[in-house]
Amino acid sequence: MKSTKIYQLFATFSSEEVNQFKKFLNSPFHNENKRMIKLYSVLNDAIKGNKNLDTKNKLWKKVFTDKNYNDGHLRTQLSFLLKLGETFLYHHHIKDKEMDVSIFLSNILIQRGLNKHYAQYERKIMMQIARSPRNDEETKRKELEFQILSKRSELGEDDNRLKKYLDRIHKCTDEIFILNKLRYLCEAINDEKILNFKIEKGIDQEILDFLPQSSYFNEEGIQIYYYIYQYQKNGCCLSKFKTLIKLIKNNYDSFSVEEAIEIYIFIQNIGFVEINKGLSDFLDAMFYVYNDIIELNLIRNLGYLSDGMYNNIIQVALVTKNYTFAEEFIENYIDILTPKFFKNNAYHLGLAKLRFVQKQYHQTIFHLSKIERTTKYRYEIDVRKLLLQTYYELKEFSAFNSLLLSFKIFILRSRHITKNRKKQSVNGLKLIQRVADLASDQKDKIMKIKHEIIDGKHTISSDTKRWLLEKLEEKLID
Repeated sequence: MKSTKIYQLFATFSSEEVNQFKKFLNSPFHNENKRMIKLYSVLNDAIKGNKNLDTKNKLWKKVFTDKNYNDGHLRTQLSFLLKLGETFLYHHHIKDKEMDVSIFLSNILIQRGLNKHYAQYERKIMMQIARSPRNDEETKRKELEFQILSKRSELGEDDNRLKKYLDRIHKCTDEIFILNKLRYLCEAINDEKILNFKIEKGIDQEILDFLPQSSYFNEEGIQIYYYIYQYQKNGCCLSKFKTLIKLIKNNYDSFSVEEAIEIYIFIQNIGFVEINKGLSDFLDAMFYVYNDIIELNLIRNLGYLSDGMYNNIIQVALVTKNYTFAEEFIENYIDILTPKFFKNNAYHLGLAKLRFVQKQYHQTIFHLSKIERTTKYRYEIDVRKLLLQTYYELKEFSAFNSLLLSFKIFILRSRHITKNRKKQSVNGLKLIQRVADLASDQKDKIMKIKHEIIDGKHTISSDTKRWLLEKLEEKLID
């Protein structure tokens, strides 16, 4: 019995659903067959583990005590109970789709000419739309349905006037199309950078050129995706970046939580591109992006957080010297990090980085020792790099040199690191070694390496670049 569809369906019922389904079965409107009540009761007992029902014969004996076993009849009864279970799930969960129910019922009322009855649902639907994210595609479609219903109620049988109205309302349909196309463009450009190949965009340049001068640009969602696409493609200055951040914050509730987070991820990627160009002014702006995400409670409402964003938020907070924010974030958001098997590593790496910038180097080593080995290169590289920097700060150069050598070997032999990433990492290690070998009286060599780093001669990560420039300044001062 456990392999049957009916058993598997009822096994998913919560205790609340079990109680509600019993009431459903006792309602003559839904069920006139009293055998269904007994049949479900026996099945439910078996699901709870109270009864053993490994065969249909045993089920028959408990329900149909006055009849000989009839396989065809039992199959019919089980099929009917299964349909009742599925109907119940529809009725039980349709209450979460209030707008669908209201629009469906309104349609019936209008068809019957009950416009006074429809009026109360009209107000209800208007309130439901007002509570929904404005730029959510589902909401927009329901709003269109509602507007058409309202016009049908007003115009009655006047088909010509209704047709003219429908022609005008097509503009709203165009907005949905444009919004989705722009969203796709942003996703495509993002994926191109990750996958390193061109993706067919599916939208004409003429449309993009036309949009800013059109009435469609009054739609905030279209504005946001348009600017994201342009800045992804062409880059942007800090003032435009800040203006876009403000536009998103003012309209974040126009989107679902999932889409709002997705928009902020696009913004994050735009910001990091500019930071990697050496535009450090974007760091403060990036901190405010993350602060907005926390302040608006988007991550908590979403219910989960990727380990990538978790690490990025910590890194930006530390670089901008917002240490209290970083520590509170590390502690308060680790519980919803996903995937769960990165929790330990993400938590201790975050604290290790925090203790390092606070110059608590022994605490840094303690947290690094808690990080488990993984095939994810970021953790393996970040742990070794941070430990290397810690040995440098503690002037433990024997351990520093030993780790530097083993680090290079690890990178070159790793199967999980791309060629470009290997090259960047090895270049960074060579540069760290050159800086470590410099004496304070070698001012010319110090200045030479400093200018090489500033001019972008070496392909290294932005955080390694900042740390090396800091160490070179210290050598110049000595």
